[in-house]
Amino acid sequence: MTPQGQIDWASFAVNVNISAPVVGHYNDPGLMRWTGTATYTVSSDDKSPADDAPLGLSVVHTDERGDREKQWTVLTMHGLLVDPYIVESRIDDLLDGMSQDYSHFAPLFGGDNHFHPDLAEIIEGMHSAAVLIDRVYMAETWRGRGGVGRLLISRILRIFAESAGVVATHPFPIELFKEWDDRTGLAEHPRFAEELAKVERTWESLGFQRYTQHCWVMDPAMRIHVDSVARLEKTLFADT
Repeated sequence: MTPQGQIDWASFAVNVNISAPVVGHYNDPGLMRWTGTATYTVSSDDKSPADDAPLGLSVVHTDERGDREKQWTVLTMHGLLVDPYIVESRIDDLLDGMSQDYSHFAPLFGGDNHFHPDLAEIIEGMHSAAVLIDRVYMAETWRGRGGVGRLLISRILRIFAESAGVVATHPFPIELFKEWDDRTGLAEHPRFAEELAKVERTWESLGFQRYTQHCWVMDPAMRIHVDSVARLEKTLFADT
């Protein structure tokens, strides 16, 4: 069954890869890059549109039984896993030096590499590691389908982020880049505020809350995230 019709949830799979460079500028052992992907796989005999690019990056391969399958990568997200116990430098300085995007996460940490006191007030902080979400990309066809993307995000985070003390993201309407000259600044886009509010509501629906102007946080140990995902599952799986 192609994903343009009723979704076959058993056709989804999620994967997470965590890596760290051996040498290089960002080789602090306490900073590890991670990438999460969600794929949708069907028999290659199922009819799919000639132009299936909106469904995601596709590949055709053979499974363990020798049957041909078609697989779309429908969602990709990436970021950093920060472990304060093994980091060798000040975390806020490391993040400031990586990029403007990652600098938005610097206020999560104090000079002693522990969570900042302001953050400690709004999370339980049972663990010390932090999962930073830099970007999330979702194929066009899957957007606006009642929370498919949010569910896939929660499934990716469930693999490796449940033992983190905090999960943080920087909400930003990156899709507007496709229709805007970024040399003039995306904040000048006439729909920037509207689209930013939509992205923020998406993260809020997964239990995230505003921490600073640019940074939203979620404690995976708190009920708000668990309950948010449970409500989403109930809605999406109602007809299955």
